[in-house]
Amino acid sequence: MRGKKLKLEKMTTHHRKPKSLGGRGGCRNKSRVKWKYHDAWNTLFENGTPERIAEILNETLLNLNKLKKNRRRAFFSLFGINTTIQGIMDIINKTWLDPDYELKLDANDKFVTVKKK
Repeated sequence: MRGKKLKLEKMTTHHRKPKSLGGRGGCRNKSRVKWKYHDAWNTLFENGTPERIAEILNETLLNLNKLKKNRRRAFFSLFGINTTIQGIMDIINKTWLDPDYELKLDANDKFVTVKKK
């Protein structure tokens, strides 16, 4: 059990714009995150584009109670239980999303959209 705990606490490098989508290795495109959060991110969003991440986030927020167990666990691992939509977007914008983009709420504050900086 000790080995598994150590792996979950290990730090890894997240490429905010995935290499598979043309991301580079510069500091601006990298975030250091715990492996358990990196794994949770990949469970929810894989190597999605910013638009796909916004789409998945909207689908997830609308159907949180219907998510499969592993996706639900990943969501709460990343964002906690009582985090607001704005708080979730702040976490994603700061650590996970391609740095050339940002998530925003639409004019009615109901859906997450993506905007190029």
